[in-house]
Amino acid sequence: MLDGARSTTPERCTFGVDEVTVQYDDRTALDEVSCALEPGVTVLLGRNGAGKSTLCRVLASAEQPTRGRVLGPEGPVTDLRSHRARVGWLPQTPPVAAHMRAGDYLDYAAWLKGISRRDRPRAVAEALERTGLGARRGSRIGTLSGGMVRRLGIAQAIVHRPSLLVLDEPTVGLDPEQRVQFYATLRGALDADTVTLLSTHLLEDVGELAERVLVLDAGRMRFAGALETFLATVPASPDGDGRIRRAFMAQLTDEGAA
Repeated sequence: MLDGARSTTPERCTFGVDEVTVQYDDRTALDEVSCALEPGVTVLLGRNGAGKSTLCRVLASAEQPTRGRVLGPEGPVTDLRSHRARVGWLPQTPPVAAHMRAGDYLDYAAWLKGISRRDRPRAVAEALERTGLGARRGSRIGTLSGGMVRRLGIAQAIVHRPSLLVLDEPTVGLDPEQRVQFYATLRGALDADTVTLLSTHLLEDVGELAERVLVLDAGRMRFAGALETFLATVPASPDGDGRIRRAFMAQLTDEGAA
């Protein structure tokens, strides 16, 4: 039964997971996790080791759950190839080759996503422009800054105009200026109907991007709902970031402590 913790299922649910469990030997990374996603940006919060990356991999079909179901617009996902064609996936450490030129890298990503030879030049050009990298098409990836490499990661994830975009810790390691640029890039790159899940442990990402919030702790879903509902779990204060922090801490348990 799809029922996120302390939430109701969104009317426009298009992707999600239903009672997903992932086990590694004697460790449970996800414990009967359910959530429903909808168009817009959902930020997945959690401490290190909470299960965020595992959930991202399951949604992107980069990993199969031990039990439970991944859901798509038509119901439970049974055709992994079809599902992957609708997903844009940016892992925590993007697999990039420093010697490749940015345009060639995106052309290869477009080929992997099944875009035809005829349509690839347009798809690559659009992805570069939407991420502010149009002028760096001929640059070798090894010469790009860390922020540009993250933007190139977004470009490869959106080159095929995915229905579901999964970003795993995309702002880790970026300095404050690079994070501001990243937020602007992501806003400009998304289509209005794109379902986006962004995992993070940086509370700043919530205030900048979130329309909805998920909180994972110790492999279990502790909260799933709108940003306003998340903030309403603690008293109001003039300090916006402080309220986000207090709302997040209110969802955590001693079980998930390091």
